[in-house]
Amino acid sequence: MTDPILIEQNRQLRAERDELREEVRQLRQQLFSDDPLPACFPHLTPNEESALRVLLRRRGLVTKEAIYKALYGHRDGPDEKLVDVWVHKLRRKLEGTGYEIITSWGRGYELVRPPEAIAA
Repeated sequence: MTDPILIEQNRQLRAERDELREEVRQLRQQLFSDDPLPACFPHLTPNEESALRVLLRRRGLVTKEAIYKALYGHRDGPDEKLVDVWVHKLRRKLEGTGYEIITSWGRGYELVRPPEAIAA
């Protein structure tokens, strides 16, 4: 015989799991959208583009962890310090576009947009 309480708990856990999977799917769709980037951005590597998309979508401060997850997901990737390398390379490529990445030491990064991009 099976315990009806365990059956109900199992059903609830499965429903919650399914809801969380759908939420993750929607978040990934937003984060990894194939929407074209503004034309002012130079040719970017896939990692640079992923980091830039996170900075563009999240207004204000973006943690290093958020960029790391965008690049490598939840799997074990290389050292988190590599985010600094991608941000450094991205900064160089953004020169002359009006966009700038500001570091908030110990907190993360913020993408500063030119006035015409903010108004749009």
